[in-house]
Amino acid sequence: MPRAVLLLSSVAVMLATAGCITHSARIEHPADQAGQGVIGASARPSLPPITTVQRPLPIDVVVSSWHRDADGRLYRFDGRVRTPLPWWQRFPVDIATDAWPRTLVAEAALAVAYRPVPVTARDRLFAAATADGWLGKAPAPTVDAAR
Repeated sequence: MPRAVLLLSSVAVMLATAGCITHSARIEHPADQAGQGVIGASARPSLPPITTVQRPLPIDVVVSSWHRDADGRLYRFDGRVRTPLPWWQRFPVDIATDAWPRTLVAEAALAVAYRPVPVTARDRLFAAATADGWLGKAPAPTVDAAR
């Protein structure tokens, strides 16, 4: 009887103090380049220097960010951050790691590195958009500056 109580209490303590698995994706944005962006499905009017996304399952986040410098030039970044699916989170090893008394972390990081958006003439831009199927046959109407 005492052995059964000891075993039962040991299992209860192990389950009560069991750790978990955390996936953490870190997105590092240049502090000197204030920008706007979309991280995952949330639009953000300004991006902090570091954004962290944490979940219990693997993370796959798309990042799109842009900013204008003092001269009005546009810069853009598109990227993706994925946390790995480590061996200790795959079946059947995950049964043992769920009972492990510590939190295991799978991490990934992405550094935003802006690239300038090339400037092009209006006619060339509309010709390329028409050729790619984004516009109809006629070019978009121009705005009369005299009005």
